[in-house]
Amino acid sequence: MIQNGVKRQLKTDDKLQLLEPDFELQPGSAIIAERDAYNVQIKQGIIEVTGNVKSPGAYSIEHNSTRLREVIDQAGGFTDDAYLPLAYILRREYVKNSIEEDNVSERALQYTDLVPEDTARFIHHTKDRRPLVSCDMAAAFNRKSEVDNVLMQDGDVIVVPNNPQRVFVYGQVNKPGYMAYTPGKTMEWYIEQAGGFATGADKSLARIIKGRTKVWSIGGDNIFIESGDEIYAPPPTVKPIGYEIQNYTLLVTAIGALVGVAGFIYSISK
Repeated sequence: MIQNGVKRQLKTDDKLQLLEPDFELQPGSAIIAERDAYNVQIKQGIIEVTGNVKSPGAYSIEHNSTRLREVIDQAGGFTDDAYLPLAYILRREYVKNSIEEDNVSERALQYTDLVPEDTARFIHHTKDRRPLVSCDMAAAFNRKSEVDNVLMQDGDVIVVPNNPQRVFVYGQVNKPGYMAYTPGKTMEWYIEQAGGFATGADKSLARIIKGRTKVWSIGGDNIFIESGDEIYAPPPTVKPIGYEIQNYTLLVTAIGALVGVAGFIYSISK
């Protein structure tokens, strides 16, 4: 059950008879009888809309038929505080049991050709990934992309945050911390406002971390920061001695191979 935006699990018997004292429902409450997680015949569903919409709550949809804009219309539209660049949709994932869930990343590595460093990064990303729906909500409601007006599924949760009006700059800068958001400014501009790079910073490694997706990107003259983004200026990368030795070994091997090929060609020409 969802009441006043709070989820509460109701205890019932096999015949769905309530096993706890009855209580009064409030306007807008929704009682949801879950379906079998693997029932592919789902026709209708319930989704939740939270955050900066005029009527947040649970709404009935046609599974894989109702689209994003229709749901927001049901919720009365956005409030003035809604900030779509940070808005997102979460999708419920069905996993049969915890053993299967724990083995997902291991099974995905059976046929990988990744090097050990990339494999470790893959495992980390898999364990920490969020069940986000691929959707740019700002593009969907600016009518720039019909692709982003996505189909909704039973159990989806639409989250519409407000505008934080700030950017966080940290790492090797002289005045790290939160800064007031100024539209149309680049990463370099915000770093200057943060006192510039501190001693030891590797300017080439500075990155933008997007507020909604947490994806890292390189700055530039035409790349503008959005409210809620983060800017990270790391120190120089310290590579292990073995890593450098490996690189030198590969370089020497390559040079040796080229010399050998050159000698072979010279001997043939003679």
